[in-house]
Amino acid sequence: MRKLILLPLLLTVVIVFSFSCKKESRDMLVTSTAGETINVRIAPNQSYQMDLTNAGTVSISRQAIHFSVSEAIVNNETGNQVYKYIPAKDFTGNDEVVLLSNKTEENHSVNNSSGCPGSSNSFTTSIGTKYTTIKITVGN
Repeated sequence: MRKLILLPLLLTVVIVFSFSCKKESRDMLVTSTAGETINVRIAPNQSYQMDLTNAGTVSISRQAIHFSVSEAIVNNETGNQVYKYIPAKDFTGNDEVVLLSNKTEENHSVNNSSGCPGSSNSFTTSIGTKYTTIKITVGN
């Protein structure tokens, strides 16, 4: 009779211990997301600036054609990343630039001191890529 009581208790302890030591993977790779298109209208010789604060690392994938300034930079006043566009002198018409943003996040796991085998500090990196097309109409 005593063995019948101990067997379920022992089985319960083994199951609880097994689940508590289960290592969950937090690796996540986010593939390219669908692109975003932004339409902008500015006057000739006027500048346009877009805030890219939460976009991650931004680069120009396809450069505009009719520009005097077209760059992804860090704004000296705010410290935020921005895209800045100034059309070529007296240009009127349509221009287009494609920005590529890569966002990287590091997730740190805490050292598990529960005595489970293989528990240690580790980190994973999540990467997301996004294309943003800015269609610029320069005219009055």
